[in-house]
Amino acid sequence: MSDSLGKKYVGGCTLQRAQEAFRAHFCFCQFPLLPKYEDIELFLHPDELEYFKTLKYPKRQKSYLLGRYCAKSAVSSYTSEKNLARIVLKEGVFRQPLIYYAHEPNIQVSITHCEDFGAAIAFPELHPLSIDIEKVRPEKKGVIESQLTEDEKRMINELSCSDATFLTIFWSAKEALSKILKCGLMTPFHVFELNRFEKRSDCVIGFYKNFAQYKSISFEVSPYICTLTCPKKTDIDLDLEAISKLFSS
Repeated sequence: MSDSLGKKYVGGCTLQRAQEAFRAHFCFCQFPLLPKYEDIELFLHPDELEYFKTLKYPKRQKSYLLGRYCAKSAVSSYTSEKNLARIVLKEGVFRQPLIYYAHEPNIQVSITHCEDFGAAIAFPELHPLSIDIEKVRPEKKGVIESQLTEDEKRMINELSCSDATFLTIFWSAKEALSKILKCGLMTPFHVFELNRFEKRSDCVIGFYKNFAQYKSISFEVSPYICTLTCPKKTDIDLDLEAISKLFSS
């Protein structure tokens, strides 16, 4: 494919648990421009291509292509399928992404995109994962703060972390939890409340009050925050620094 598809980072990681390990594969990609049509034909299934032709606006066209390209690239890495057009992405009744791939039927995928930056992670049905990307927008601090619980506000004051970046971590962690639960943001936001954080050199680990079995892993890819939500007792060996450097440069 040509360089019209922009920067891309694809790789695998281990989901390590006490008694067993799983694998997941991911793709981070940035489309600075709408891809060339000859590239689009190479990764869309014929049914997807027909739907794409009905989209009238460039913004919607780009988001459609970005989501599918990231998802298919992650699944391609997971399955070693080189022909992305053989991997079909559909939506469930709650608009959750579903992968149709005949040779490996139990693949799950989580997708996210914001403006021209997108990501997806492919993983086995045995081990849930989700991913979310949010752009840090200082002008939206008030909106995010209005969705915080009183305990969350106290925690932010105690940590002295009320800047837009840290508030965006709150928002992204809640979005990612809603995806792993497959309930979307129709659920009241306070249900996704965070009650503890651990700051590390390359990320921030968050823990949920009402869903103690999960944790969030948030890291900065300036000007975005990317968050993975996974089972609390899972360790993920993702090279966060390499991803951040590639897309922040």
